[in-house]
Amino acid sequence: MVESQRRQIAHKLKISDIINGIYVKEEGWTPNYILLNNKKISRVNIIAIVISKIEEGPYSGLVVEDFSGTISVKEFGEAKT
Repeated sequence: MVESQRRQIAHKLKISDIINGIYVKEEGWTPNYILLNNKKISRVNIIAIVISKIEEGPYSGLVVEDFSGTISVKEFGEAKT
């Protein structure tokens, strides 16, 4: 039986913090995280502006900007109509 995990805390970050953090990949069901100021961050909240929309077959996503940086956000799942 799989043991349920507590939901990780979502930290408020700038996009530049996400880009400049050290990405650490974990094995199994342990969440991957960004190491930033000795904190393991695996969920984030950002406030950003959508600058473009991406639709590639069943995948979709956005490019967002918060004036500290720009990132692509992708959804991997069933396309929503």
